Amino acid sequence: MVGLEVRAQPLADLVGVVTQVLVRDAREAINRATLFAPDLIIMDIQMPHSSGLELIEAIRRDVILRRIPVMAVTAYAGKGDEDRIREAGADAYVAKPISLMKFIGVVRELADLADSRALV
Repeated sequence: MVGLEVRAQPLADLVGVVTQVLVRDAREAINRATLFAPDLIIMDIQMPHSSGLELIEAIRRDVILRRIPVMAVTAYAGKGDEDRIREAGADAYVAKPISLMKFIGVVRELADLADSRALV
């Protein structure tokens, strides 16, 4: 499965209701996101059949999905990786291993961003 699976109830208590939609690959991600219309997309950069960068770019080209904030989670923490991920259109970048408090902080920031984009 692609993506970051969140099952911890304390996280849901801290950031609000968490509903997850897991997909097998980037192709399925676009279809499911269009149907589900999430407030936030949390995704891994490494995925089958397509790079995470290509998925982010596809999300940004989509008329419906482009307003949704994207958090890229990756084990790639090399020089220039964050720049490439942000240039593709990610709103946030979190390197593994993930600090729970940093993760929660970024999710809250992106939730606020989603709210502001919904008002436009």
